[in-house]
Amino acid sequence: MSPSRGLGDVYKRQNIFSSISCIIMASGMSKRFGTNKLLASFNNNTLFENAINISHFVSFGKTLAVTRHDELVQICEREHIHCIKHNMPYRNDMVRLGVSRILKETNRHKSCCTQGILFLPSDQPLITRTSLQLLCLTFLYYDDKICRLSYKENAGSPCIFPAKYYDELLNLPEKKGGGFLTKKYPAQVVLVPVRDEYELYDIDTPDDITRLLKFLH
Repeated sequence: MSPSRGLGDVYKRQNIFSSISCIIMASGMSKRFGTNKLLASFNNNTLFENAINISHFVSFGKTLAVTRHDELVQICEREHIHCIKHNMPYRNDMVRLGVSRILKETNRHKSCCTQGILFLPSDQPLITRTSLQLLCLTFLYYDDKICRLSYKENAGSPCIFPAKYYDELLNLPEKKGGGFLTKKYPAQVVLVPVRDEYELYDIDTPDDITRLLKFLH
C-alpha cells in the first residue's frame, strides 16, 4: 500500500472532509476544441469521468455536477453523481445553480453543514489525490479563507470558498465566476502548492490532450 493511498483511506474512514461540498463544473461549450471536450478520451476515460474520479479522492459531504450536456447527465446517472442540467448562458449562472442546490440540500438535512464549497474543473485531468487532500486540509485549518491550488505562486484551480462568501457566490456579476471574488479579496486567498506544474494544466484543444498524456506516470 502506498503512503498516499493509506492516508486517503484514513481520511475516508474518519470522514474529516464531510463539511466540504464539491461542485464539478461541466458546462463549457468547448469552442476551441471543436466538439464537447469533456467527452474526449483521456487515459481510457472521458475527461468528465476523470473529473468524477478526481472528486472521489476526497470524501466530500456532497458532490454535485452542473452541466448543460445530456451526455454528461447520463454519465452522472451511471456513476451515481447528483447533477443539475441547465440551459443558462453564463458562468455566474452555473455557480448560482450549484451553490443554491448545495445549500438547499444542507438545509434539508439539519444534521450536516457545508463549511466550504470546492469548485472542481472538469478539464484538469492530472490533479493528484495528494494535492486535492492537501487543499482540503489547508481549508479546514484556516476555516474562513479562500484556498486554491497553485504552482510557484501562480494560482489555479480547484478553489474552495468558505461559507461567508456564499451570498456573493449567489450574486456574482454577469459572466463572472469565483475568480471575481479571489481578485476582490486577495488578502483572503491562501495558495496551496502542488508538486508538479502539470497538475494545473487544463485542456482546451485536442493537442492539449496529446501534451498532457506525456505527464501520466
